[in-house]
Amino acid sequence: MSQPSLKSLNRYLPLAWLSAIVLALEVFLTRLLAYTIPPLLVYFVIGIAMLGFGTAGTLVSLKQEWLTKKAVDRALAWSALAFTLTTVLAYACFVRMAPQASFSIGLRLFAASFLLTVPFVAAGSVVTLALASAGGDLGKCYAANLLGSGLGCFIPLLLLGPLDGDQLLALLAALSFVPACLYVRRVKGPGRLKAATAGTGLVVLVAGLSPSGVFPILPEPFGQIAIIRQFTEPLNIDTVTRYDRWNPTGRIEVLEFQHANGEPDPLMFFAQDNSTGALMATWDGGTESETTPERRLTTPVPQMCGQTIYGQAYYRKRPRILVIGIGGGSDIQCALYKGATEIDAVEINPDSIEAIRFFDDKLGGIASHAGVHYYLRDGRSFVHTSHSNAYDLIQLTGVDTKNMLASGSLGLSENHLYTTEAYVDYLKSLKPNGVLSLVRFTEMAALRMAGTAVDALRRLGVQNPENNIVIVKHGLAYGILARRTPFQAPELRQIHAHFDYSERPFSGFRVVFLEPFGFDFHERPEVLYLPGSTPRAPYKHYFDQVSQGSTAAFEAAYPARISPPTDNRPFFFDMARYDRASGWATPHVFVMKYALGSVLLLALGMVLWPALRGRVRDGASWKAPAYFAGIGLGYLLIEVWLLHTYAMYLGHQTYSLSVVLMTLLVTTGLGAQFGHRVVQERRERAMFGICVTLACVAFGLSALPIMLEATWAMPFPVRAGIAMMFIAPMGGAMGCAFPAALRWLSETHSRAVPWCVGINSFTSVVATVIAIPLSLFSGYTAVLGVGVAAYVLALACTGMMRPATSGT
Repeated sequence: MSQPSLKSLNRYLPLAWLSAIVLALEVFLTRLLAYTIPPLLVYFVIGIAMLGFGTAGTLVSLKQEWLTKKAVDRALAWSALAFTLTTVLAYACFVRMAPQASFSIGLRLFAASFLLTVPFVAAGSVVTLALASAGGDLGKCYAANLLGSGLGCFIPLLLLGPLDGDQLLALLAALSFVPACLYVRRVKGPGRLKAATAGTGLVVLVAGLSPSGVFPILPEPFGQIAIIRQFTEPLNIDTVTRYDRWNPTGRIEVLEFQHANGEPDPLMFFAQDNSTGALMATWDGGTESETTPERRLTTPVPQMCGQTIYGQAYYRKRPRILVIGIGGGSDIQCALYKGATEIDAVEINPDSIEAIRFFDDKLGGIASHAGVHYYLRDGRSFVHTSHSNAYDLIQLTGVDTKNMLASGSLGLSENHLYTTEAYVDYLKSLKPNGVLSLVRFTEMAALRMAGTAVDALRRLGVQNPENNIVIVKHGLAYGILARRTPFQAPELRQIHAHFDYSERPFSGFRVVFLEPFGFDFHERPEVLYLPGSTPRAPYKHYFDQVSQGSTAAFEAAYPARISPPTDNRPFFFDMARYDRASGWATPHVFVMKYALGSVLLLALGMVLWPALRGRVRDGASWKAPAYFAGIGLGYLLIEVWLLHTYAMYLGHQTYSLSVVLMTLLVTTGLGAQFGHRVVQERRERAMFGICVTLACVAFGLSALPIMLEATWAMPFPVRAGIAMMFIAPMGGAMGCAFPAALRWLSETHSRAVPWCVGINSFTSVVATVIAIPLSLFSGYTAVLGVGVAAYVLALACTGMMRPATSGT
């Protein structure tokens, strides 16, 4: 290898390597937080942690002496070592503090969150120093940063599963030590740096030898697992973890309960990310016709499927069934118990399917049954491609997951399974007399499900949807039955008889570990709304308005927001009324306001205050920070829109994460590296990049939906290729805008470079903070709209770069 090539490798390899680890750590952080703290607080913690990137830019701008030729290598080495060391120490402290910090938004949570800022400050310092000192190699350094980041997003996707969360953290710390050592090698002479390197290596070694000891990842105290353990302990019931797997979609755990006599309870608890729990019931595999009357009243699966809302759709035979979200396998057990011959079971989490296989003998052989077919895919994506009038029943029981975007925005309440468009897909996939069966909790959820079914039926041309819906209640659980054709009188009599226990025995169904959550199946299920019968309030008033053609008056008077969610605003679980003061007092709104206020206050002190002191502008126009703020905000918000757009199309949020992030980051890096070959003059290159980006967005809004719909049923590699084809030119164009302006700034106002990099990083953090409120209140088109506006602002600021300045 020639000397110039070796020198280039020494410059770019450590930066690309470290960038990969930073992105991997950010992606893993979303999974770690989903398990360790309450969902609403994840949003706050990530906003604080990501602020580290903005802080790094300001730090370097205040330490201009770090950028001298003599000092920059030493500063890079110290910053890289600090990233490795603080990754171990900060995460070791955070996982210990998180359970206690979860009880409220206060100083303890703030301190725990602030710990996560430190590694990102160190990593951001490396990136800022590398870019600010790159000189003529700025484009190559920026490309190395983005290419590394693009590849880094695959690390958790590939390794979280083979490795547990604590093991992956230890591995990331060890991998981050490699670029630190490469930077240290560039510093001549012995001294404290060598000792610090040895000490950091020792810390990494300890973490690698005992990852569970250094990173004891504990469930958040308000999660279902923690509550169940607290409830069963005084009852002398031991809780034993029988299955525990991490993967990029979530952490799956199965708990077994052992009574004082040593006998295991016939019911187990299945949990994802410490919550979103489900039953796992021991079963002998016998169908209803093979089960004696006595066992129907005394064994779990016959009780569950015959006397609870789990069996609401089985008032008649259902030969072919689609189950979306398998949980602990209860819906599959009920289908087989009731005589189904063909079952398609769709699940987004691979370890959920593996858990069913692991406990196959206990669960009655549902994993190995010849009539059950498992599909690892997002349920909505699966059903969208069927539309074959194939199913007698589509069943969704309490399906929800903690999904988050890699950019840091929490997608907790986002769910494409409960939108109007989803219901249209379900109804199209049913046979003419097939039924859609959904089970969720609370009256307002039942009304929202019913309203969404009404909206979907009207889109399908049904004139009187009130005749196509049934509502059932069992304790806290509410069930909806909906179909494309009206329920006829004989079928209505079957439904009434199915839930009438006046002339047949009812034993109830006790689930001890669900009692702390208020679930009591000792009450008999009851029908709340049945076409042709007199319904109870508020269902009578609601369906009276449905029959009149509009439910607007009922929805306006109801205390919760029960209007149908859509794919643009897929927040089924957010039922707050923002047109009333009470809506702004809900916990998630309070957290969002607190997060915004905290991040902006910290930004004022860490990023903007030094600028107001006049120490870092170096005479640059205010158009410079406005430009970098615009492309930072716009880039992340458009990324969020892309992730949202492709999640369902690619069939899995994990696939969207990997394909979109990798393609966007890699092509942005290529655009940074080779953009000058397309447009040499810097101002024109920046304008070209922004204009092409906006053109791609315009195409995405007009032609992309048609193209995606036409190719939805194609194999995954083809769909991934189509996604890449659309994202690649946009990413390449985005890659032109940043280095063109930064190179101009480095030659005209060099002291302002770190500050503008910090501004760019900070607005990226702001994007992660505002993405959820924007999508929650106004939909993802609003997220895209703000991103486009940010790029338009940047375009307006390109006038600061005079045409006379040219070059790469």
